[in-house]
Amino acid sequence: MATFLSKNKFKEHVEPLLKLWLEDSVHQVRLEAVNALIKLKTNSFNLEWLENIVDQKLEELHKHTRFGFRMHTLHMISLLHMQVSDQFLNEKMYKAYMKNF
Repeated sequence: MATFLSKNKFKEHVEPLLKLWLEDSVHQVRLEAVNALIKLKTNSFNLEWLENIVDQKLEELHKHTRFGFRMHTLHMISLLHMQVSDQFLNEKMYKAYMKNF
C-alpha cells in the first residue's frame, strides 16, 4: 500500500492503524504489525521512520496497565533488534525498557 500512496497520505491514514495494531488484544495481530513495520522500513521508508514509531509505541506499551502489553515490549525488541541502529538498540531499547524489567 505504501507504494501506491504518497508518503504523506500513508503517514496520515495508514500509519495510525499500524500503531493501533501494535496494541491489539490479539497477540498475532501485534506480531504481524511489527512484521509490517519491518517490511515498510525495508521497502518504502527508512531507519529513522521505524525508530520514531518504535520509540513512541514502546514507551506507551511499557507503561500499559495490562501485563501482556508490557511483555509485548520485550517481544517487539526481540523482533526489531536487527532492524534498528546500535545506538537506538542500546539507548532506547535496552536501557529504557529491558533493564527495568
